[in-house]
Amino acid sequence: MNKEGLKSMSNFMEFFKGEQAVLSNRKSALLTSEPQQVVLSSLLKQLSIELPISFEIFSTLESSVAFIDDTFCNAKVITNELNKLKKRAANK
Repeated sequence: MNKEGLKSMSNFMEFFKGEQAVLSNRKSALLTSEPQQVVLSSLLKQLSIELPISFEIFSTLESSVAFIDDTFCNAKVITNELNKLKKRAANK
C-alpha cells in the first residue's frame, strides 16, 4: 500500500471515530480471498482499536456469518449482496 492508501485508510477510521454514537457496539466481518486483502484487513483491524467495532478477518463466508451471529443475517442474503457488488464492480 502506498502513502495515499494509508492516508485514505486513516481518514476512513477518523470518520468512524466521529460517528461512534451511531456505530454502538458492532461486529464487522472482513471477508478475504487474497493475501494482500488479509494484510489490509489486519491494518484496518489495528486502526480500529479505539472504535466500538469488532473487526475480525475470515476466509469463508460461513465463518464470517457465524461470527456476526445475527438472526436477520444469513449466508444466502450475504451471498446475493456480494454477487451484486461484484457485478457492479465489473461494470465500472
